[in-house]
Amino acid sequence: MRKHAEIAELQHKALTLGYMTTDNADNRAKAGNAGAVEAVVLAMRTHREDEQLQQASCLTLFHMITDIADNRAKAGNAGAVEAVVAAMRAHRENAELQEATCHALSCMTNGHADNKAKAGNTGAIEAVVAAMQEHIDHTDLQ
Repeated sequence: MRKHAEIAELQHKALTLGYMTTDNADNRAKAGNAGAVEAVVLAMRTHREDEQLQQASCLTLFHMITDIADNRAKAGNAGAVEAVVAAMRAHRENAELQEATCHALSCMTNGHADNKAKAGNTGAIEAVVAAMQEHIDHTDLQ
């Protein structure tokens, strides 16, 4: 993912990490140790305009950091909180993306004081409220 960060199509394919890390703590730890968390954040920063990549990246982050404190710390250090909030702001009309960002933010900030502070300082609270207001009929955002 890092070597070809500029190739969006390749970044989409690499996000199969989300599937490999779902319900598999060993694979989540391996992904974190291999630098996958940082690579996903880099993909988000490099392809900000790509809604599908942003949504898939948020879901991949969610799966990779679930129940793995080291991966939550890596996400925070790599700028994932800021990247997720940027995706929320850039793609306000996409309810599914907003839902994915909320999952990622929830997981990143759960039990991690530094990520909570980053979320507050980055405007995550306001972005979540805006998503709730924009998508009032989307029950998963309420």
